Amino acid sequence: MARCLAWIAAVVAVLSMSSLALSQELEQRRPHSSLSPEAVVQIQMEALGKNDEPSSDRGIEITWRFASPSNKKFTGPLERFKTMIHGPNFRPMLNHKSVEYENLRIDGGKAQLDVIVLTGDNRYVGYRFGLSRQNDPSCNGCWMTDSVLPFEVTAI
Repeated sequence: MARCLAWIAAVVAVLSMSSLALSQELEQRRPHSSLSPEAVVQIQMEALGKNDEPSSDRGIEITWRFASPSNKKFTGPLERFKTMIHGPNFRPMLNHKSVEYENLRIDGGKAQLDVIVLTGDNRYVGYRFGLSRQNDPSCNGCWMTDSVLPFEVTAI
């Protein structure tokens, strides 16, 4: 029994360390011209999947970093963006169980990627991410999210 408890404690410690390492890695992620459209969406979905690690709404804050300047004008400031993400259309993205990425399309400086989310209550919800390559001096060449549109998932 003592061996079993020691083994469980060791596994929990390793999992906690890997979760902490993932949180720290996400914390450092910022838009960069080396990131593909799919990588940008994956970073955002990983952050939203662990929204409250290491602090409340940290995942939403990381996601905000990847919103394009035109998106931020429409959805910002950050506090308004947080309210929108906690609303009924986007809440399923928070603390989801899993994500699948489908139908990546890139056409010049525009990209689109569909995301299928398995929610915490075992429903599937779809989101279509629209991204564009930025030419703003603050992040020239970076792919950033212009829009996220929910869609109904009819079959998995």
